[in-house]
Amino acid sequence: QLERIRIIIPHSSGRVSPVFDVVEPCYLVEMENGEELSRRDVNIPEVGICDKAKIFLQLGAEVVICGAITQVQESALSSYLV
Repeated sequence: QLERIRIIIPHSSGRVSPVFDVVEPCYLVEMENGEELSRRDVNIPEVGICDKAKIFLQLGAEVVICGAITQVQESALSSYLV
């Protein structure tokens, strides 16, 4: 069975962002069985954490990779992206 997943990676100058607080731009990476199928840049508007989580959900993202995230933001994301 194929396992497909979409990952959001906030980045700055092509590197993983050190903090999640400012999330734009991001890579949206689609993986299948550990292989990268596609990667595209998406700009996330400056909105509240719940709205960011909703945008990620609309994009089909299941995972967010970043350098650091506050506990409040992690909790908000977890409630949407579980």
